[in-house]
Amino acid sequence: MNLIHSSPIVLVTLRESTFAALMSLRSDDETLDAVAARCADLARRTSAAAKAPTPALAPISPAEPNLPVVETVSTWPAATRGNHIVSVLDMPVGADSYGALLRNVVDAIHDLDPSVIERLSEMKARTRRYVARERERVHGGRSNLPALKTSSGWWVSANIGERDLVRSLKALCRASGLRYGKDIRFPA
Repeated sequence: MNLIHSSPIVLVTLRESTFAALMSLRSDDETLDAVAARCADLARRTSAAAKAPTPALAPISPAEPNLPVVETVSTWPAATRGNHIVSVLDMPVGADSYGALLRNVVDAIHDLDPSVIERLSEMKARTRRYVARERERVHGGRSNLPALKTSSGWWVSANIGERDLVRSLKALCRASGLRYGKDIRFPA
């Protein structure tokens, strides 16, 4: 009997936490092969981004002159730039401030599974949201506080410290089913 396979099958041993992380990233009809391909594609894009300079964020339109804008301008790659690094599923995500780091982590998770960020947007800390679609909702109507826009279209606070970042990463883990300290680590 001659068996023909469209691609070779490789058996690998995975830690239970890795398998759980892959399952949590899976949408309803998606196979684990598709999840692995999506993760591999993200790793390729992250690697490509590490070779190219990171563009500056676009400023808020001139129609909103009274809103503070925080721009991150750097020639360092997004994956390794700055003093602060978070490990997201063993991929480094870095930035030069905690707000920019949260922005980059949100983009990394959004690339893997946009529904996680939707769930995170429904959660909030004491007075602010972790992420929001509208800039004004991040700080509960306080438009005088700075915010950063992610490349995936979400807004996060630029006005956070280390404890706020850790609180946000733990909320992100609750929204995604990932484990803080294992799947998402800070400091990396």
